[in-house]
Amino acid sequence: AEAVARILAELEDRHFAEIEPQLAAAKGAAEAESSKDPKAIREPLAKAAAQQRAALDKLTAAAEELEQWAASAEVRGDARHLAPVGSCMQAHSHGHHRR
Repeated sequence: AEAVARILAELEDRHFAEIEPQLAAAKGAAEAESSKDPKAIREPLAKAAAQQRAALDKLTAAAEELEQWAASAEVRGDARHLAPVGSCMQAHSHGHHRR
C-alpha cells in the first residue's frame, strides 16, 4: 500500500501537474492566429505526450502492485472459506475412527 501511495504521489507531483500546462500551451499556439509555426504546437504536444506515457507507466506499476495485494487477499479469502470445510472434514474423519 505504501508503494502505491508513493507512485500516486509522484504522479500528482511530477506528471499530472505538467501535462495540463503543456496542453494549454499547445492549444494557445493552435488558437493564435499569428502562429504559423507548427513547431509551436508540436513541441508542447510532444512534451505532454511524453508526460502522459510516463504517467501511464506509473499507473501500470501501481496496478501491478495492487494485483499482488489482490492475489494475497484472494488467497486469504480462500483459506478462510476452506478452514470450516477442513475442520468439518477433520471432525468427520475423527468420528469414523471412534467407531
